[in-house]
Amino acid sequence: MSLASSAMLSTLSVTLWTARKTDKTVSAQIDEANKTLARAGNYHKRLLPEDDNLLKIKHIADEARAYHNQYTSPWSDGGQRLLTTAYFLPYKKAMTAYQNRFYAAVDEFIPQYTVKVSGAAFSLGFLFNRDEYPSEEQVRSKFSFSVFFTPVPQAGDFRVDVQNEALDELKRQYDEMYTHNVRKINQDLWNRMYTTLSQLSNGLKIEDGKKGRLYESVFETAEELCDILQHLNISNDTQLEEMRQQLEAQIVGVDLRDVKQSDFMRLQMKKQVDAMLDKWN
Repeated sequence: MSLASSAMLSTLSVTLWTARKTDKTVSAQIDEANKTLARAGNYHKRLLPEDDNLLKIKHIADEARAYHNQYTSPWSDGGQRLLTTAYFLPYKKAMTAYQNRFYAAVDEFIPQYTVKVSGAAFSLGFLFNRDEYPSEEQVRSKFSFSVFFTPVPQAGDFRVDVQNEALDELKRQYDEMYTHNVRKINQDLWNRMYTTLSQLSNGLKIEDGKKGRLYESVFETAEELCDILQHLNISNDTQLEEMRQQLEAQIVGVDLRDVKQSDFMRLQMKKQVDAMLDKWN
């Protein structure tokens, strides 16, 4: 199976300034106060405690990573993840939007940095040390957001001057890695399906007259999974596609409010969801 024409590799790289510092002096004082014979731990200090701007930047980065992980599948230990060409345009549009929001939030934070440092002098008391704060330019350089796309390599892509025997070995190893990665992607999709079905089943249950909590986010996740599986099922796993269609039939067009209010609808849906879960046993 070749993925070269139907997928690519995407690498998301996001760096943040954490505004945290290990205070060696305080760490030593704590060790001394507790009579430890060796360094028992470290005291990590927030240079800008609970800063709203930094929290906003981190929240955007977390959203971007979550989206990236949701619409791609693991490929290599180096952070590359598989993205299908069918989903490239919506993915690129979404990641560009996250990138713009990220840098807009950084641009909002930087002009206030000097004032925030002065404020930290009051909030940190004797823990404040002006030397621990980087310059404005240094802080800005610590924030970055980028997405890189590379083609999926194939065994025939080796361009090295080696003997045929060595080249055959390189191709064999790559083919093994390639097969392993495709299996890993497929397992990731099955894990997503199991997690989603388990959340649905738990929310739909009625035990001793008590109903489980049905969250709209669980239904939204299930709908998104049905959409994602149409693009990421690169191995054309027929069982996975059958499972996707069954899940889609249960949730698409269903009003969550009706399910919450009707015990009959709730139990019927749970019966179907549990039947799907039974296939793991």
